[in-house]
Amino acid sequence: GIRRGQRRDRRGGRQARSGRNRGDEKIKNNLRLNHLKCENESGLPSNPPKNSNEFQRDWVRHCLDARTRFKYLYLVKPERAVEIFRTEVDAEILGEIFEALEFGVARSPPPDTDGNICTAAPVGLILGWLLVLPQCGRFSMSAAFLTGRQRQALASVVSWLGQQDLDEIVVRKELSAKLLPSVSASPEDIMEKVTKYYSGLII
Repeated sequence: GIRRGQRRDRRGGRQARSGRNRGDEKIKNNLRLNHLKCENESGLPSNPPKNSNEFQRDWVRHCLDARTRFKYLYLVKPERAVEIFRTEVDAEILGEIFEALEFGVARSPPPDTDGNICTAAPVGLILGWLLVLPQCGRFSMSAAFLTGRQRQALASVVSWLGQQDLDEIVVRKELSAKLLPSVSASPEDIMEKVTKYYSGLII
């Protein structure tokens, strides 16, 4: 009687462990599904836009918050913005770009081009966008429609940039000649240009 009871206990123990294992596996599967769901919800394109129409389509369809917009700005690269916004940079998109940049500088370290984590703040990316946007079509007209919140976001980005170490070698390495044609430009010269671009917009 004792042995049969022991066998039943062992069988019950195995069944309980098997049930727990199945439960653990189910939890793991759910976590995998949730992870995939989160990845798919981002849905960011893998290729940069070729023109303003593609940019606006991606921006409206896939970039629904500051986080995804900031990741998308990694994909686009600032030196492409002049060509994309040759005719006009939309006022609403301009403000949302400033808010996305603010999101990026508020988080250290931010994601890299693949959505992974970088080991350093994206000084080149932030600086690149600040340098290139004023060169886009109808920038001044669109900037006039920035909301107070968007102007605050811009002020935060410029302030953050002014606190960074804009070492000449780092800047030249991270920015293309289109954005920084003068290789002798000093960090002071660069910040002076940024300040000149945006002094009338910052509150």
